[in-house]
This record gives sequence, C-alpha cells and structure tokens, in this order.
Amino acid sequence: MFHLLGDQLKNSQPAPAAQPNLPNLESLKQEICASFRTSLVAAIKEQVISILQQEITNQIQQRVRQAMQQNVIPQLQQYISAEVHRAVSDVTTSLPNIIRSTLQCQLQVPPAAALS
Repeated sequence: MFHLLGDQLKNSQPAPAAQPNLPNLESLKQEICASFRTSLVAAIKEQVISILQQEITNQIQQRVRQAMQQNVIPQLQQYISAEVHRAVSDVTTSLPNIIRSTLQCQLQVPPAAALS
C-alpha cells in the first residue's frame, strides 16, 4: 500500500503556484514612487524655504547691527540685495540636482516565487 502511495506521489504534478498579477504590482510600484516623490518634493521645498528665511534673517540682523554701529545704511542695502541674489542663485542651481538625486526611487519587486 505504501508502495502505491509513493508511486502516486512521484507521478503527481505539484499544483501550479498562483502567479501574482505583475501589471498590478508595477502599477502599485509606480503609484508608491509618485506619492513618495510628491511628498518628498513638498518636504524639501518647505525645508529649503525655512532654511533660507532663517539664514537671510540672520544675515540681515547681523548687518543691521553693524550698520547701526557704523552708520552705513547705503552699503547695507547693497549687501542685502547681493546676499538675497546669491542665496536665490545658489538654491536655483543646486536644488534641482538635490531633488533629482533624492528622487531616484527604485522599489525592488521580489521574484514571483517569493510572493507565493
């Protein structure tokens, strides 16, 4: 009896594993990446604006104190204008590269066998 059962097991084919719907996984991956990118860009913009505001405020306060001591308001106006221009220029040139490198979202989809 055990011999017959062993033969049946040898000759039987395993039931095919359920294959995940790969297009749905790809779609889900794209949705996750898009959501991640949107959230990350918003967070980066918020942080950059906050940092710029604080840095510009600090620079202005420092220069106002110096100007009050030296009575050099015209020079202060030129300096503030140059600092704001430099800060905006720095951000405009470096922020796209920072965002681009940060947004390299690569989700690894496991092989179908690992999902079953």
